[in-house]
Amino acid sequence: MQKKIQYVTYILYLNTQLFTFCKAEQLIKEFGSSHQFHLGLEANFLSRTAFNHTALTSENSNAGDYPQDSFAYTSMKIFGNYTWNGLIVSAGYFGGVAYTYNGWYPFMDDQNVALRNGSAVEFHRFLFYRAFLGYDNESWFVRLGRFILEDDDWLKSSVQGGQVIYKNNNFLIKFFALSHLTTAFGAWVWDFRNGAIPTGIYHAALQYHTKSEKYEFRIRPFVYYVPNYYVIPGFNSHFFFHTQSNLTWHTYLVFSYEFYLQNANLATPLFPLVPLGNNAASLYISQELEFLQHYKVNIGFYKNFGHFNGILGMYGNPAGASIYDNSFFASLWLNDFLAKDSQSILLNFSANIVKNTILGLFYRGTWNQRSIENIVGITASYDWTKNITFRAILAWYLDETKAGYNAKFWIPIAQVPESLRQGITNLNPNRNLADRSYLMFNIIAKI
Repeated sequence: MQKKIQYVTYILYLNTQLFTFCKAEQLIKEFGSSHQFHLGLEANFLSRTAFNHTALTSENSNAGDYPQDSFAYTSMKIFGNYTWNGLIVSAGYFGGVAYTYNGWYPFMDDQNVALRNGSAVEFHRFLFYRAFLGYDNESWFVRLGRFILEDDDWLKSSVQGGQVIYKNNNFLIKFFALSHLTTAFGAWVWDFRNGAIPTGIYHAALQYHTKSEKYEFRIRPFVYYVPNYYVIPGFNSHFFFHTQSNLTWHTYLVFSYEFYLQNANLATPLFPLVPLGNNAASLYISQELEFLQHYKVNIGFYKNFGHFNGILGMYGNPAGASIYDNSFFASLWLNDFLAKDSQSILLNFSANIVKNTILGLFYRGTWNQRSIENIVGITASYDWTKNITFRAILAWYLDETKAGYNAKFWIPIAQVPESLRQGITNLNPNRNLADRSYLMFNIIAKI
């Protein structure tokens, strides 16, 4: 079996699909029936323009303002595969240039020379994102080296390590052991590193599935383990039902529970200064209805119990939903979808009523102790040719930061050590309502 790379997600609106790198593959040479060479090439341009360009500093961010990120990047991926009787040798290179032209928060540039405060910073990413040996047939899927992690519950990234999947008509068994990850493709790519998996991450899952012409059911218990840091057992399930009246029903659920181990507080968390160490969990429920062959309606709920995403949120998301309301551009989530004790409602309606065009409406409401976020928007995707796609999101985004929370911190300012407050003295500012609306535009060309 020649297994294609897919991102199969049961997503509540189209944002994830708009900015996920796709795999394009072209058979360029074949010798008999067993020797084949494939070549893939993809160019990607993405820009995000924030409508509110208020300059933020360490002084006025005390009101609860967030950075209003505006950025653009251009990148290219090229890879080649050689296959012979199921054996695969693959190598792929990624390169690109990114530029942030408005915003404020500290991050390291490529030269690692200093912390910058935001405007007009250019930097680059170049890496072999895939270089692996593999084996594929109807039952086995094996990868060793650098590869894009497939068929995972919520890790979405290019990884370094090994993966084995075995499946038959009713069961699937999956193992992987990874030493390093990148950030997920579809956001800006950070180099292979192990910050969220300091001693490597290990995973095992056993899946049962059954299907007929009208329905399909899957349930998969799993466990993730990072020695001395955390262990995450959980399960996901998917129920699919199709009627003769062109109605299709999808129910998707994933639940994970996180036991923090003795070294958890030694890790670098996604959300600064929010203590790790207490056990946590996450729950994601998605209900989708497809009808009349062209329309989809989806409603979902995501709940984060405790600080579940404190470490793993850098590289994946337990809901299977990447939210591009603000930027993952500089390795920071600038919304509270993955924050401590947050809950979110997500709604989506999409229609394919014009040839090669998908239009959608979406809403996300997130609330927790720190802030209340409401975002509503329009998505569009147009396939100009089979190899060139245009995609866009126009979003109206209001964020109310509650009193006592600074834009840089996910805990009350009074709990932040004085040495880290950078001159902030007002520990109980008024609530602040900020407009974080934006336009995202994406062009993908591939062969």
